[in-house]
Amino acid sequence: MPKLDESRPFIPVHIAILTVSDTRTLADDKSGNTLSEMIREAGHIAADRAIVKDDIAQIRAQVQKWIADPHVD
Repeated sequence: MPKLDESRPFIPVHIAILTVSDTRTLADDKSGNTLSEMIREAGHIAADRAIVKDDIAQIRAQVQKWIADPHVD
């Protein structure tokens, strides 16, 4: 794997976090919380976070919303 080019400026990425679950809420979504922390610790931005049911239409709708959102990379 190539090494990080230290001569280039760091550019934070605006990341959306999607949890697919029929039982989780933001309060008890441990993996989502961990990802959010790791994103911030790495210097990036958690632009949005959502939990949707395990339903293809709901998953698609959320991802399409983020695709259209200029604040999510």
